[in-house]
Amino acid sequence: MTPNVLVGIPLERNISAICFGHFLAIAKRGYNIAAGSYGPTHAARNILAQELLKSDCTHLLMLDSDMLHPVDIVERLTRWLDRPEQEQPEIIGALYFRRGMPYDPCAYMFAEDGSLLSLATWPQGLIKVDAIGTGAILIARSVFEKIAFPWFEYTYWNGRALSSEDIVFCRKCHAAHIPIWCDTTTVVPHMTEAPITKQVYHDFIATAQTVDKQVETDLIER
Repeated sequence: MTPNVLVGIPLERNISAICFGHFLAIAKRGYNIAAGSYGPTHAARNILAQELLKSDCTHLLMLDSDMLHPVDIVERLTRWLDRPEQEQPEIIGALYFRRGMPYDPCAYMFAEDGSLLSLATWPQGLIKVDAIGTGAILIARSVFEKIAFPWFEYTYWNGRALSSEDIVFCRKCHAAHIPIWCDTTTVVPHMTEAPITKQVYHDFIATAQTVDKQVETDLIER
């Protein structure tokens, strides 16, 4: 079955002129576009999921407004749905990197204590992960039918946020035995003053390792 994709843009932050051009190019390809009411991130994502369920679309592709999404991102993520000899993924996210230091990948595995371990290395292709950022993610409507509302929310302890809405969503999927996949061949730059790309992450790690070695050398020489 050919997927009928609703492209949703959470309106939780301003869209830069650079990012807007990418969204315009995606819209020109003829896809259904939805933008929820402006508000907190978790509310914006829940509104888009509700829009999906009210439509006849089969999938929601959430694209955050602070990222440079490839013009063909719909095609790039939906191509993994045509896997007749394997389970059809219900959740596929693109690979992207944190906006701030240490610029690590927003794709994770759970440690034994339930904490998050960011990927250090990864193969090229579609890989299973325990959690992923939801800034560029394709979600089947069946996921929202299996998990109770609210799908996205923050968890707090003593007034401090413990988990962001995307990690809470992934934990709910994990509890419902819904696999989460990451397409490591689709890498989406995260925008700050400049794009946060895979190379920024690798440069940061290389610099940090160089500094660590220099500190270790200085301690030995002393």
